[in-house]
This record gives sequence, C-alpha cells and structure tokens, in this order.
Amino acid sequence: MKKWVVPAAAVVVLAACGNDELDPEVNNEEGADVPAEEPEAADVDYPLTVTDALGEEMTIEADPETVVSFAPSNTETIYALDEGDALVGRALYDSYPEEVEEVEPVTTEAFETDVEAVVELDPDLVLSHETFASDGRDQLRDAGIPVYVVPEATSIEETYEVIHEIAELLDRPSEAEAIVADMQEQFASLSETAGEISDGDVKSVLYEVGDMFVAADGSFIDELLEHIGAENAAGNVESEMDFAQIDEENVVNADPEVIVTTASADDIMERTTLEYVRAVAEEDVYEVEDPDVLSRTGPRLAEGAEELARLIYPEEFAE
Repeated sequence: MKKWVVPAAAVVVLAACGNDELDPEVNNEEGADVPAEEPEAADVDYPLTVTDALGEEMTIEADPETVVSFAPSNTETIYALDEGDALVGRALYDSYPEEVEEVEPVTTEAFETDVEAVVELDPDLVLSHETFASDGRDQLRDAGIPVYVVPEATSIEETYEVIHEIAELLDRPSEAEAIVADMQEQFASLSETAGEISDGDVKSVLYEVGDMFVAADGSFIDELLEHIGAENAAGNVESEMDFAQIDEENVVNADPEVIVTTASADDIMERTTLEYVRAVAEEDVYEVEDPDVLSRTGPRLAEGAEELARLIYPEEFAE
C-alpha cells in the first residue's frame, strides 16, 4: 500500500473491555449463594508524593480543596469526579459542563497562563497539561503553588489512566473506577455491534477537522474508527501527530465512502475537485454535532465514539 508521508512541519495538533464480571459466588451464613462484592478503591493517603508527565516530583500535603485547571480535558475529568466545587480557575476554552462558565478563566486565547491571576487565587493544586499552557509553571512553583502536569492521552487506555491519575490527586479513586467501568461498558457495547458488520459492509471513513487536516495512522480517532468497525481512509498517512494536512488529490485517491468533519460539510460538498469522491457523490458527508466529545480524551470519549458510529452506520448503531 502506498504511504503518504507528511513532513513534521506540515503537522499540527488540533485542540486530551466489557463489563467487570462478578467475583465467584460465595456462601452467606444461611448457605445461600450470593455474588461477592467488588472491593472499594482505597482512600488516598496524604502527604502524597507523585511524579508528573514531565518527570517532576511533587508532594501534595493534603486533599486539595481548591484546584485550577489549564486544559478542557482536565476540567471535564474534575467535574466527572464530582470535584467541580473545588475548581476556582479554568482554561478559557472550557465549555463542559455548562456551570464551568461561572469559574474564572486563567488562560488566554493563545493558551498562555495568567500567572498573576493564578497566584491571586492561591489554589491548593494546579492541573497543568503536557500540551497546553506550558508557560508560567516555574513561576507558579516559585510562588509555592503545586503544579502537576497531566499527560496527553493518545488512546482509550491512556484516557483511563489519566482519569485514575487525576482521581488520585483529588482523593476520588472510587469515582474514577466507576467512570472507567462505565466507559468500558460503552466501548464493549460498540465493539459488539461492530463485530456484527460483515467485511463487505465495512466503510472507509475520512475524519477531517478543517482545511483537510485528517486523522492519521495511529491517532486516537484511528483507534476509535477501528473500534466501531470502520476503516480509516487516511490510515496510510504517516504523521508525528494525530492530525496531518493532505491535499485534495490524496482524498480523491483514497475515495472514502464517508467523510466526517468537525468543520463544514458544505465546504467539502462544494469542492469541485472532490465531486467524484464516493462520499461527496453519495452525499455521505457529515458534521460532528459536538466536536469536543471527540477532540478531548476524557470521560466523554465513549459518548463521542457512539456519535461517530451513528454517523457512519446509522442503522447498525440506531438508538
């Protein structure tokens, strides 16, 4: 298969199992068989010493009562862990849940940190991010504010790991287990349905996020497409990042059956150079209703995969 190799300079980042089986049955005092209860996650012991995504070791002295987040995926995880009341500062682009808009933003449109605003808030913990708002970390640490850099999750499994990681910092291990178990159940259900799609009915899909930046080989979107029984039409695009820009000739050669975009479906449909591409000719070009659920590798990722599945296979994945 011919490979499209995208130079690093042309690459940008745009924008972070089945049900658990019951334990073997055990006998109660009266002799009746009952399932054993799942062990609860242990509470976190403080002071807690941890090492972040950049290898920086830090100690959190007590359960953080106030937290600042520098990335939307961090913020969504904080709320999913039922720690939204602790959030006192957020990233400018945070949009979910709605109540986050009541929290003061402490990053700019360019993902820069308003160090003065964070220092004034004096949070017990700052959750920075490996990709976003990298400036100001040393200044905040010099001011005595603990800063933990959360790793960028690039797969379903890494998403689970990051949820557990943030939960440990906030003393919410049981909540993390419940979130991950629910996501695993959703993904298992999607995989089960995808397994019923015959080889001849597997669709070739191009996932585009604007200006012909597409999900490349090995990206988390590539993994999601495989999970729902679809083939990535740009699966032979080699890139250092999740998304890479290709030209329209590449799209014509790939000839996807479906195009999913987080930008404008009309823009794609109106490109005369693409009029004979199967997806365009058959009007199988769709916009993602909520791009955030697919661009943020967080607690809603399974929901995003389900939305993607329904766009591509509306009958198979009907509600």
